Amino acid sequence: MALPAVFPEYSMRLFVAGRERNSVMAHNNITKICHTHLKDNCTLEIIDVFENHTAAMEENILLAPTLVIDTPNREIIIGNLQDELQILTALGIR
Repeated sequence: MALPAVFPEYSMRLFVAGRERNSVMAHNNITKICHTHLKDNCTLEIIDVFENHTAAMEENILLAPTLVIDTPNREIIIGNLQDELQILTALGIR
């Protein structure tokens, strides 16, 4: 009998604007949070709005960087993600 697939508990998408300073900071900050607090228990998709504006329009993303937390609870955080406590609270960790 096959074992059931194990899916990450946390699923997020980070919308960035190319290599713009705040986008790079947001990417670095959320990557650090994922490695430090979530280990292998998350998926993080990086979406560059310059390359994939359709995805941003479908999600009504007007500003970048924007983090969309899909699970465990839908949350949207705009900015460079330097407020770690805000992110952990949105993820339900703190």
